[in-house]
Amino acid sequence: QWLGEDHMLTGDAPRARDAFAAAVRADAESPIARALQGVAMSLGGDHDGGIGLLRRVIDGDPSQAVPRFMLGTVYCYAGRYRDAVSELSEARRLAPDVVAVAGTLGHALARDGDSAGARRLLAELRRTPDRPGTQAAIAKIATGLGDRDLALSALQLAAEGAHVVACARRKPKLDELVAAIKASGGSCTGVALDV
Repeated sequence: QWLGEDHMLTGDAPRARDAFAAAVRADAESPIARALQGVAMSLGGDHDGGIGLLRRVIDGDPSQAVPRFMLGTVYCYAGRYRDAVSELSEARRLAPDVVAVAGTLGHALARDGDSAGARRLLAELRRTPDRPGTQAAIAKIATGLGDRDLALSALQLAAEGAHVVACARRKPKLDELVAAIKASGGSCTGVALDV
């Protein structure tokens, strides 16, 4: 799964898709690996395939916020902002404290024409500017609103105070990731994905 995420970050969607397929074969019960496979499909240009796979993951367990967040993100990639708002709103209801969800929802709201809704989320995020991930979420909303200056200043703040949120399904791997990031001078919050 981590190899697939690395391939997504480097822009190699076909290899990411293959790595996630291998992760699913290794652990067919992992909704996160299956959901990431759907994101990789979309990044590779197969929006419908990615959306279909993510839909099936959600149908298997509608109470999980992460696959809904990923589906909302894929809807944004496909330019389907109204659908994105629907999924991201549900993800936010399930995980109200996750700033990445708020940022992507704000972006989708703005792109769907609800700039007032996007600005409400922006104001909410600005109340906690030092919270990990907040500046990146602010930048995402700002791009949706077309506010280039705000997006660039938020990205600069995010770069200056970079904080990583590391996720892992197995505790030893999570501890290893957090330790490596901290050892290299970064700050990190570990999130265990016990799914």
